Order: sequence, then C-alpha cells, then structure tokens
Amino acid sequence: MANTKAEKGGPATMTWLWMGVGIAATALFFWWVSVSSEPSQVVVSEEDAAAQAAEAEVQSVTLAELAGNPGEYLAEEVQLPSATITSVMGESAFWIEGETGPFLVVKAPEFTLRDGAAVRSGAEVRITGHFWEQSPANIEQWRETGFMAGGNLLQAEFATHYIQAREIAPAEAAPAAEPATTGQ
Repeated sequence: MANTKAEKGGPATMTWLWMGVGIAATALFFWWVSVSSEPSQVVVSEEDAAAQAAEAEVQSVTLAELAGNPGEYLAEEVQLPSATITSVMGESAFWIEGETGPFLVVKAPEFTLRDGAAVRSGAEVRITGHFWEQSPANIEQWRETGFMAGGNLLQAEFATHYIQAREIAPAEAAPAAEPATTGQ
C-alpha cells in the first residue's frame, strides 16, 4: 500500500521553494527591462500631418452658396456637410439634389468611402472635394480616358460646375430639435 502523506521536509516543501524562486526571477526580469529600456517616442508621419492640415483648410459650404457665387470657390477644396444622392451614373459619377437643380459629383482618383457611406440613390452623404467649372475639355478628356462614356457623358455635359470628390462619408446628423413645451 502506498503512503499518501507527505513527509516532513519532503517534496511538498521543495515545491514552494521553486515557486518563490520563479516569482523572484520574473520580478527581477521585469525590473531589468524597465530600467534598461529606452523611453518610446510617438512619431507622427508626414502624410498624417499633411492630411490633418488639408482637413483644416476645407471650406464647409452649401449647394446654394456654390450655385450663388461659383467663382469664389473655383479650384478650392469644399465640403458639403449634407447632400442627397439622386442618381448614380455608373462607377464614376453621381448627381446630388440642389436648390437650383441637380448637381454633378465625379469621383477623384484618390476617392474613398468613410464610415460605411454608400453611393446609392437616396443616400445622405457628406462630400469633400475640389470645386471645378465644367468645360468641353473635361468632357473630351473623360471620353478619351474612358472615365465616362455613353449616356453618362451626355448627362455630364449639362453640368456647369462639378465637385471632384475625394471622400464621401455619412452626412453629419442635424442637431435634434428641442421638444415643444406648453405653458402649463
């Protein structure tokens, strides 16, 4: 029959000793790493800094402001905080609803969708991009490069100005209206 009682000073005492040595060694290792390591520095890439600077220079405008005085915004980067997509023209462009009629938006080569935005009819989006005047040269370039063709190109010829969108995100939520209170 096997003896199940641990003898005094036997293997059970040695287990506690090895556990203590292991804990002490681990503590010494962490102390050595904290003393001998160099402090870390956060490096901000130039691309991130440039993107943040560009974001700060974007003018927030409405379609009414663009239509009312287009010369003021030509070749400037603008942001429409809220626009409704009325019609999608393939992969390259779409129309948004404006106070004076539909307004053309074309996708820039560096075009990105942010925060789950989608380019589809009825979508409320925030558009950031450069504001340009439409010209026959633009239409011809789009035709030659295959950027736009057929009926989409014919539609684009009717636009007097357009936004070359580099980014589309969900529209900024309007502040909630205060509930009406009664004089009671």
